[in-house]
Amino acid sequence: MATTRLATKGDIDLLFDMIRSLANHEGQLNSVLTKRENLLRDGFSDIPKFEVIIAQDNENVMGYISYTWRYSIWKAETFMQIDDVYVKSEYRGQNIGQKLMLKAQEICQSKGVSQIKWEVEQDNDRALKFYEGLGAESKVKVICTWN
Repeated sequence: MATTRLATKGDIDLLFDMIRSLANHEGQLNSVLTKRENLLRDGFSDIPKFEVIIAQDNENVMGYISYTWRYSIWKAETFMQIDDVYVKSEYRGQNIGQKLMLKAQEICQSKGVSQIKWEVEQDNDRALKFYEGLGAESKVKVICTWN
């Protein structure tokens, strides 16, 4: 049975491998510029820039969610911004994604945070169906980047 927990420094190698696996799955492996030492510094310092939830079954890591905390000026409140949701291919279809999302919701509730936001590719019908099944609303919005 899968359990969820917050990642620790000891999870860096597993996390790095899953980040690369997700990027490879999305055909974006060349976009992964982070290194293990970046993850260690930025996620496990006194003031972490991100946090990670791990899904695990005994010794096997099954997937993860990474997120940051953001602030909405309009709503005058903090919200969770999910960066990655990833379940290893051999564990898909076993409700691991749902357990990860419910853990994210639980963390928000424990902090008095009322909203979670994340991005999904418009053509990722399977993910959209999954998230809508959880009760999430889809909103079309253009994301701009400026390098």
